[in-house]
Amino acid sequence: MLRAKTLIRHGQPIARSLSTQAAASTQPLRPVWSLYEKQTNPHILELYKTTWKETGDPTWPFILAMKTSCSTQLTNAMVRGTGLKLSSYIRWRKFLDSAGLIEVASHIHKTSDTSKFPSIAQMPTWALGYVLTFRVTSPSEARAAIELVVARILSRYSRTMIPTLLILSVHALADHRVTDSIHKAVELFLDRRRFSFQYNLFLQALSRFPPSLENNAVFSAIVEKMYREEGEVPQDIYISLLESNSSSVPLAQRLERLLPMTNTQITPRLAHAFFRVYTRHGATTLAIKHLPSVFQLAGLSLLDGAPSPPGGSSTSAGDNPTGSPSKVDGDARITGPVTNPPQPDSPSKGYPKFVSPSAKSWISLLGFFSSSSSITADQLAELFNRIRKTHPPTNVSYTVLMRALVSRRAYQRAIETWHEMVTEGHPMDTQSLSVMVEACTLVNKHWEAFYVLEVVASKGLHGSAAQSTSGDSYPRIQLTPAFIATFMKNLAYSGRPDAAFMLWDHAEMLYGVTPDASMLNVLLEISRRVMRYEETFAGFWANLRAKRSSPHLDDFSSPFHIPDRDEVVESLRLALDHDTQKEHKTTGLWGGVPAWQKATKIFYHAVLGNNPKLLHILSPATAIRSSVDDIHRHPWAEFIRSVQGPPPADETFHDVDVNSPASLARLGLYPLRAYPNIVPTRTTFHNQIYLLGMCGQASQIPMILAWMKELRIIPFEKTIAMALIFWAEVSLRAPLFEQFGGEGEYPKLLGWLGAWVGEGRMPGQPKMTKVSKGIAKAREGHDKIHG
Repeated sequence: MLRAKTLIRHGQPIARSLSTQAAASTQPLRPVWSLYEKQTNPHILELYKTTWKETGDPTWPFILAMKTSCSTQLTNAMVRGTGLKLSSYIRWRKFLDSAGLIEVASHIHKTSDTSKFPSIAQMPTWALGYVLTFRVTSPSEARAAIELVVARILSRYSRTMIPTLLILSVHALADHRVTDSIHKAVELFLDRRRFSFQYNLFLQALSRFPPSLENNAVFSAIVEKMYREEGEVPQDIYISLLESNSSSVPLAQRLERLLPMTNTQITPRLAHAFFRVYTRHGATTLAIKHLPSVFQLAGLSLLDGAPSPPGGSSTSAGDNPTGSPSKVDGDARITGPVTNPPQPDSPSKGYPKFVSPSAKSWISLLGFFSSSSSITADQLAELFNRIRKTHPPTNVSYTVLMRALVSRRAYQRAIETWHEMVTEGHPMDTQSLSVMVEACTLVNKHWEAFYVLEVVASKGLHGSAAQSTSGDSYPRIQLTPAFIATFMKNLAYSGRPDAAFMLWDHAEMLYGVTPDASMLNVLLEISRRVMRYEETFAGFWANLRAKRSSPHLDDFSSPFHIPDRDEVVESLRLALDHDTQKEHKTTGLWGGVPAWQKATKIFYHAVLGNNPKLLHILSPATAIRSSVDDIHRHPWAEFIRSVQGPPPADETFHDVDVNSPASLARLGLYPLRAYPNIVPTRTTFHNQIYLLGMCGQASQIPMILAWMKELRIIPFEKTIAMALIFWAEVSLRAPLFEQFGGEGEYPKLLGWLGAWVGEGRMPGQPKMTKVSKGIAKAREGHDKIHG
């Protein structure tokens, strides 16, 4: 029935495709999805599987077959099976693979000679799907791809394929964190009638983006349209959104208001999803109203001696918080107080592949109680031990408890809990390892933290996690950039920024981790905050010695010696030895030079090395002094600059051949793509602008903003306020000269920003005052590192 309904609503194209397929082969096309798992984004693979299952359209497995190891034989067979002309396939495939995606898109858009280059109206579905699935490798290419999709749809494209192509487009944008082009896909998606499974797939693609007010409005609009067309909104749609990357308290509140409008009943599963969002973000007052349903789902009706929930609500001992019988996750039913709730497998049998709703709900409850600062570490540990008698713990519940202990500064107890978890045979993952390493670091057991990583992570450098050796109870875990970023921040917080810098230098050698934006964000933040150590006695003498000696990066910087892994580990051991730590003095240096200098150079390598065309961007304004201190140190020079105006713009970058490694090398920008995994975000640029302002390099801020505009990255309001405050220090002249000297450099940048981001995004006076006070406190040494 579903297949017949699908064919009718999709129209004749699929019917023709299926009839052609049946004529070519006596057996229907059955794609072997396992062939595509290794070379395909899992989100896109799931999209193709669902679409094929619902529609039977062979186009989607055909696209995936184009990138398999046996693609030639497989695609030729599938070309015949789908009724395509082999000559058309060969022509389009050769054209798409002949050049970069941006160049291909340019030819398709601008060509008038269709004999040489095909036009957008001729582009088949599989060609667009192939581009979106395999050819998008950068933000600019993601924008070019969605422009192709929009142009093809607007050229009276068959409506059969439109939803899947739009969903593919959103995934391509999400992969490269491009948010400015989403509205095009949303507008086209909402303009037409869709199937319910396509609404779900589109929402899943959108939910990969970080939380935002714009996304919340889009989610609401799509859910409302789905209800108007389908007459219902399955609760799985709400749960999927609440468990996505976009989940936030405002989104959860908005979805909760939609429930009565869409006649969606709130079940214990759905209540649990809302409960988890509110608890995770600390909105305990909103979470409390879902407590009865979560207790019911957890199979708990009696909590002897449990602490009162945050906010004053409590569940009385002996009360049944369920109220009435209710269906729980399929066939499981709870009909009153539960005396023998179903128990997950014993830890000795290994971790179960499926975590029961009961266990998930108990973990959520533990997190809920952990979120209250009024509940002590002793109370949490006691509650955990009491409940484990009926609900054996998992590695997830252990991790929640350890995080709660760390937040209460019970570091040693968190370490003991971790050892207890491992001893019981629970598998360790990145989350539990992160808490263990954080606890060791914050209690100044730095070498112990590195030792744990050495045992757990050093063997998993090639491929996925390796197997444990005989007699070794620890698994092998592949670390992530986010893990290293957190570890760097904790090292700096515990007074060892030098170890954080060493970790950046050697993370790839030690653990196979290539830096990404999260690591760079932390590096810039640490480099800014350690500047306060330059004013200490130890920092003064360290800087003085560094200036008198020849510049060097670190002991391993010699081009004649490349250290091996054992040397790096030994250097860390010596640096973090217990006796050495007592004598260590934080100086703010990184390998003999101020940390901000190295961090700034890394930022330029990452941004310009991955986007060399930014070298040709002109600065929207020019500073009239190098720093705010110039006017006090050299008053007459400052007076002359006020009369003469700003110096001519620096043209150093604008004659650079971006294709010449030698030209880039002269500017210190070689090699290209030195940090290929770093895709800078708004936070990255915010931290860099903050760093430049604090280290007396505010004259570079306009260029940084110009790069943001070219990369289509809209700054935060606080970033704009900070940039203007720092810029005023190096651009404002005396009032008399500002009045009679024409347009000054400060109003020039102010006007340029307003024209770019819009007046609505420009900070008002209250925001400027708040940011200004924050900068003043930071300069007084109150810019402390928070873990």
